[in-house]
Order: sequence, then C-alpha cells, then structure tokens
Amino acid sequence: MPKGAGEGRGVIEGIEQRRTRKGEHYLVLTIDGERYSLWNKDYFDQVQEGDVVAYKWRESGDFKKLVEIERLGNDLELRERRLTRMGCLKYAVELAASFFDSDPNRKVEFALEAAERFERYIMGLDNEPKKKAE
Repeated sequence: MPKGAGEGRGVIEGIEQRRTRKGEHYLVLTIDGERYSLWNKDYFDQVQEGDVVAYKWRESGDFKKLVEIERLGNDLELRERRLTRMGCLKYAVELAASFFDSDPNRKVEFALEAAERFERYIMGLDNEPKKKAE
C-alpha cells in the first residue's frame, strides 16, 4: 500500500449523510470507531449500519476517503451463522464421541465433516442426505 493509504475489514457502526457547500452529497461511515468519507454514489445504497465490510482508503487532506468498499455480510447474519455452526459442531462432536473409542484424530476429522454437512443441511444447501454407495 502506498503511504497515506490502507485497507481493512470491519463493521459499519454509523452512517451520516452530508453535503458540501456546493451541494454535492457524500457519506461519512464510522467503521470500527474510525471515520471515512464515501463519495462514490454507486455504493450509497449498498451499505447499511451493521454490515461487515472490506474496504480500501486513501488520505485526502485531513480525511480518509474510501476508494473501494465491499459488503461481506451483516453482523447479525454473521452472528446467526456462528451460532448455527457452533450448534452443528456440538452435535457432531457428541456423535463422534459415541462412534470412535480410541483415535482422537479420527474423531476430530469425523466431527468437522459432520458439522459441515449439518450446516449445509440447515442452511438449505444440501436438501437430501447422501445415500450410501452399495
């Protein structure tokens, strides 16, 4: 990154609509406590408070100006997904513990694969259980 520029990831904590003296609209985003100006109107309808974003910025005078911003998800959506994953992992570990007696590596491998399958099923990505090959 050039001096006076950077990139990061964070949660949008606040959005303020502003206008210059000449009437030009821009936004001021607060991302993880830091304030950034956003001038590209293409992004105005794509971001909202609570969104998790990846962004690039550069210094513009005394301000940090966003030059790119990408919505990665919403904080609430990410929390829900983490809770779903934790629940899937919990039940997969319980299942693995009942199947295998000795090899802990086998238990871990089985539990992670089972948790991923449970998550895909819950999220509607895997509608039918796989049939065992005969």
